[in-house]
Amino acid sequence: MKLTPVQYVIANAKRDVIISSIIGDSKAYAQNHKILAEMAVKHFDEFNSVRIQKISVPLFSYEGFNMLKVMIKDIFRKKTPEEKLLKKMIYKSKVKNYYNITY
Repeated sequence: MKLTPVQYVIANAKRDVIISSIIGDSKAYAQNHKILAEMAVKHFDEFNSVRIQKISVPLFSYEGFNMLKVMIKDIFRKKTPEEKLLKKMIYKSKVKNYYNITY
């Protein structure tokens, strides 16, 4: 499947979010998450269609502790309006898919 330029940017942003969390760089994580949220709000259909490879990291490892540290900092980080809107949009789409709601 060939990605469009918008899908390619979204896929790179998703990848950068995961890599920065594994490395433990919370500033880069926040910056990449903001970029991803801005692109996803503008192009929500492409955001849903892009799938990236999932990884599993054991919690009690160096990478696992880095990811845990970044996720805890992310909980208390001030979110942008785009990030808040993206969270609501994702929740609505999950509810629509679960209950097969069509408008």
